[in-house]
Amino acid sequence: MPQTPMMSQQQQQQQQQQPLYHPAQHATSPPAASYSPAGSIPPGASHLHTSPMHASPMHASPMHASPMQAPPMQAPPMGLPGMPGMTATTAGPAALGPPPTGGYAAYPEGHPSHQLPRNVTYQQSVRGLSGWNDPPSAIAGGAGLKAAAAVVPGGRGIDPPAVFAQLRKRYPDQEPRGFVMRELHDALARIKEAAAAPASRERFTPQMDRQIADTERRQEALIDILAGEGVTDLCLANLVRFAMGLRERQWDEAQQAATALAVGSQTSQFEGGQWIVGIKRLMELMRTYSTS
Repeated sequence: MPQTPMMSQQQQQQQQQQPLYHPAQHATSPPAASYSPAGSIPPGASHLHTSPMHASPMHASPMHASPMQAPPMQAPPMGLPGMPGMTATTAGPAALGPPPTGGYAAYPEGHPSHQLPRNVTYQQSVRGLSGWNDPPSAIAGGAGLKAAAAVVPGGRGIDPPAVFAQLRKRYPDQEPRGFVMRELHDALARIKEAAAAPASRERFTPQMDRQIADTERRQEALIDILAGEGVTDLCLANLVRFAMGLRERQWDEAQQAATALAVGSQTSQFEGGQWIVGIKRLMELMRTYSTS
């Protein structure tokens, strides 16, 4: 019976260290000097070298890891905030310059190298602005308020001499101031007559009586103003238009004249403009309660 030759102790150790399973290797060519056949120990290697089957699970490669072990964690790719799969391809925003050191610049010339103009406000004329936020007096100079009264609906293109000529044509020998005072007085008289009539007393409540009394008080203040010399021609022309509208029952003409008076300087320079409320209320009462 042939005898099996006994392996040496070194051959037995090599056979035990040789792995039973040889996984596919990556297609990376190792350096020629470090290549060694499978199952052999490279020269100079320590006897503590372990095979893949005995490698620590924490240091094993993915192919040698235990099937019950979670895949190794990998560092996520650097990307945009909130978008892990996207990477920034453009450069970051340009660095902002230092904030302006000057004051608040609301004007074209005031930012960033110019200082604010002195002694000016938003309600004054400012060089470089188109006047979008300026009052009429700053837009048109000293005649700004007069111009504003002439461009409101019903007041556009008002020419006082033309209005006075129209008055003389309709009512010969009538003087503008006297005509206005007479028509205001007659209109209030007709309203009082309608309020005193027995047939209309039920319509005139005590509140209406107080409105009539207040209208008369404001009208007297306007008549005192007309008796003076401080009324401008534009103001007088609009009052003539208002009076002719009352006399001829042309309510639209009267309303347009009252609107032109309400936005012009003539309402503020005489008794604080309180009389404008009186003539507007006079027109409303005249339109509603006049009997003739």
